[in-house]
This record gives sequence, structure tokens and C-alpha cells, in this order.
Amino acid sequence: MKLEIPRYVWVCFLVSFTALSVSTRQSRTDCQSTCGTVKIEYPFGTSSDCVDEGKFLLRCDEKEQKLFLNNSNLEVLRISSDDGEVEVLMNVISLCNNMEGDGGNKNRSIEIPGFMFSNKNQFFQVGCNIYIFYIFTTRYGGTTTFTCDTHCDSLRPVDKLCSGLNGCCRTSVSNPVKYIDWSSSSCSYPCNYVLMVKEGYFIFSEPEDLKNLRNITRFPVILDWTKQGTCQQAANTSFCGEKSRCSNNGPGYSCKCLDGFEGNPYAQHGCKDVDECKVNVHSCGKHQTCKNVDGTFRCKKKKEWTKIILLSVIGCLVGVCCVLLKLKFRQLAKLRERRFESNVHRDIKPENILLTQTLSVKLCDFGASRPVPTRTGQLTTLVQGTYGYLDPEYLRTRTLTEKSDVYSFGVVLLELLSGEKALSFNPPHGERVLVSHIDAAFKGNRLSEVMDQRVVTADNQAVIHQVALLGLSCTRMCGVERPDMRRVAEDLRGLQASGQVVLQDEAAFFVVYDV
Repeated sequence: MKLEIPRYVWVCFLVSFTALSVSTRQSRTDCQSTCGTVKIEYPFGTSSDCVDEGKFLLRCDEKEQKLFLNNSNLEVLRISSDDGEVEVLMNVISLCNNMEGDGGNKNRSIEIPGFMFSNKNQFFQVGCNIYIFYIFTTRYGGTTTFTCDTHCDSLRPVDKLCSGLNGCCRTSVSNPVKYIDWSSSSCSYPCNYVLMVKEGYFIFSEPEDLKNLRNITRFPVILDWTKQGTCQQAANTSFCGEKSRCSNNGPGYSCKCLDGFEGNPYAQHGCKDVDECKVNVHSCGKHQTCKNVDGTFRCKKKKEWTKIILLSVIGCLVGVCCVLLKLKFRQLAKLRERRFESNVHRDIKPENILLTQTLSVKLCDFGASRPVPTRTGQLTTLVQGTYGYLDPEYLRTRTLTEKSDVYSFGVVLLELLSGEKALSFNPPHGERVLVSHIDAAFKGNRLSEVMDQRVVTADNQAVIHQVALLGLSCTRMCGVERPDMRRVAEDLRGLQASGQVVLQDEAAFFVVYDV
């Protein structure tokens, strides 16, 4: 009994087998990838196992490190799978007279089986007194004709436009050409040349081109290629790789990477994503950031962090001073209500002064505070505090008084005015101690020079000067020469009541130090 297999089963089998064979060639890693400086891309290859059509078979001359189209002397310069192009070197065609000087009539044709001449090429005829009739056959079967008649009657300046004068004629075609036929008639010049060259490579600009074409025998030519079949057949197979599209192209079909991808559309994973953000081809605006996604990009609005802007710098300055004054005054007042003793903080500095969003003041870190007997007004104890804010008299005698906190408060005032830290290890002015630096500037009548220029204006110079004098009086070396905190508070209230200082109730106040 003979078993008959339906025809559609054979068709499905052949299509599946072909797809498997193509997919295997696409993913092979043992195929030669370069020859000399030319990169070999699928569907081209140097062995029959690496190609699925004979026209894509190449020959690599290992000795010369040159690549050729198989069974030809056309040297390959470049292969572009995405554009469907291969660039080769093609010989110049010479049309020379015979010994009797009669060029006669000659018919010629050019064809490279499996390939088409790209419309990126130009055709030149170089010589004198020759007439050529061209017939270009396109990939769709249509024909285009062109005639060229060159003359060299006078040695006028060379016609760079190659319009037929002075021995040069040039033409281009709008569609790829499958083959070219032409016929030439009686040339009286020793030799005439017909050459095909990629656009922009050859410019006829020297009279010597009429004699020997500058001794150039080969020019680069761009060939177009397609694969056999149609997109309808390729849709059921793996002829095109991922992230690519198929288009019917004359006698065959071609693959091209989708927009946003580049690479080899015939390889299984040949199309790679283009990072538009990195190569700067995106259209994001000035206030947007570019984010690359698969095949495209997205523009996102930049995050703008809300910044706290000081509404009035001088208001901030005096406001902090007054808040600190109230803090200190109330704290001392409460402590003095005690019957036998008052409390000295010993470590007043910006880090221990906290402000809430409603400008409520919190004095923190009372670990170093000590009660001072009201009867004597002083206490001998071990020195404790932060250098730069420590009362020098307390540091020298170890005698703690209420004026020790006044000194620390004065240092804080001077920090606010100058924008510098109380103690610097490498200051630009050379003085490490801020109090000494400002005191020297005051004695040299340079007080305005050491003030922070961000807070000093023409309208508040007098106020800044008075606050600076108050800070210097609080930081005198002898404690008895310093004002008490009640006096400091009254002076600051007087500045505020005079109307020269306007506090911004809505402002948030911060003291920032450069580390």
C-alpha cells in the first residue's frame, strides 16, 4: 500500500526546514567575522555553511588581507546589512583606438549577477569626440536612456559640471540599475574612459584626466542587494531578525531595523537599541531630562527642589539675635528666681540653639551647666566647653561666672555678622580666632571689610556696626568689662524699637557654616 502525503504537508515541512536552516546560520558564532579591515556581516560569509545564497559567498585572500566577491576580482571595501549595500572596487573601462586610428563602433554591457548598481553612483564619460548611447535597466524591468556627446574643440578652462564640454559627461539614475548597455561610435582621441563611481568621490577638474585619468584604474562603486523571496514568505520564517521589518524590493525582499534600533536586521538579535539620550538626538527641552527606553526615549520634567529663601537677610540676622536674647534672658530669669543659686550653661554655641518652624527657641545640651551661688556670684570648677566659645578668663582662672555665658553669646553674634566660624584652622586672613580678627579690624577702622557682604547694604550699615560693637563688648577679655545679659537684651530691644530693623515673621531662619 502506497502512502500519499498531501502537498500542503510538504510545503509546511519545506518552510519549517528553511526557517530552521536560516535561523541556524543567523546564530552561528564560528563564521569568519573580518577580513583585513572589512567586517563581514550575515547574510555574507566566507564559507557555504555561513550563507544561504551563493551570491553572498565571499573570498578572503589571507595573504593580502583583502576580501572579494566570490568568483570575481571585485574587491569588497564595506558591507552594510542595514542599508543593503556592499561597496566594491570596479575597473575603469577604456575605449581606445586601434592601430589605424579608427575607433569604430563598440557595444558593451555591465552586469553583476545578484546585485544592482545603487542610485548613489554616478556615471562618467571622459574623452574627446565620442558619442555613447546608454540603456539603464532598473530592478523593476523598466529602462532609462541617456546620450552623451563630448567635445574637445578648444582648451578652455575645465568644465567642472561635466556637461559635455572639454571632454567630460556625467549622469545619475534615480533608481537602482540591474545592468547597463551602451554603444559608442568613432572616437578620434587615443583613449576614452567610461567609469562608474560612488557619488561625490570623483570630480573632473584636471586636464590630465583626458590623457590617463590620473593613472587611476579602479573606483569605488556601491551595489544594492536583496534576498530571494517575498515578505509574505519571510513572515512565516526567521528571514528577518528581531526588532526589524521586511519590505519587498524589486526581485527580492530586504530587512531593516525598526526606528530607534540599529545594526544587522538579518541576524537573529542584530538590531540593537539606540540610546538617543547618549548620542544627543533627542528632542527634550531645556528643563527636561531624557530617559532612554527600548526603541525610543521619553522626556521628563526636571525635579525642582523647593528652596527656602530668606526674605530679609538683615531681618534674619537681628531676628536670630533677638530670639537668642529672649532665650537667654528668660532662661536666666527663671534660674535667678531660685533662692540661692543661678545656672551657667557653659556651652552656648549655634549647635545648641534650636529653632522650631514657629520660631520657638529651645536651648539644648545642659550637660555642662553648673549652678553658681548667688552669694558669691562665681564658682571654681574644671574647665568644660567648646574652644572658640570658651570665656578666656574662665579658661585661665577656672572661675565660672554669669559673664562666661555672655562671652559665648557675643561670639555667636560675631559669627552671624561675619559669616565665619569662631575657630578656623586655615582662614584666608591668617587669624584663627574670629574674635581677635574682628577686634583687629575694628581697631584698624576696617570693621565693614570683615562683615559678610551678603547681609550688608547701604541702608543697614549703621545697624550692623552697632550689633558688631555689642558683640565686641560681650567678648572683652575681662569679665567685669562685659555687659550682663539684661543689658545686652535691652540694647537689642532698642535696635528693634527704633524701626531700623524689620523682622520677617514668616521667614524661616537658618545659620549655615561651610565645612
